[in-house]
Amino acid sequence: RFPVQYPDLLKSVLFLSLILLSIVVCRFVPCALFIANAVSEMAVLFPLSDSSKSLHTSLTKLLMSTSRLKEDCVNLRKIVNQHRQQGFGDAEFQQFKERTQRIIQHGWDVAQASKTLVERTDRVRLNRA
Repeated sequence: RFPVQYPDLLKSVLFLSLILLSIVVCRFVPCALFIANAVSEMAVLFPLSDSSKSLHTSLTKLLMSTSRLKEDCVNLRKIVNQHRQQGFGDAEFQQFKERTQRIIQHGWDVAQASKTLVERTDRVRLNRA
């Protein structure tokens, strides 16, 4: 027989999981802010007034994806902080899971938009030369 009853053990494991989630989620926001700052610095290199339609589209997608990434990271931290004391039910866990998947997708969107922007810029420069 275990020295700790099963329900107590389960509560302890769930509590530990919440602590780990909190630690991980707390890192999301600083990373998102770092990405947002890098994108802002990158955007300065591509003035919208001088850009072609394709560059404008790529830059807009980059800025929108970055904004969504930052917003979802902040919202995910709020969800975790809100339920840290109460615990996660099935609905909250599903919300956490969906939000995490969206953050990952936004990260991919930022990377893809950055790549597309650089590729299109190279093409525009080659066509002008």
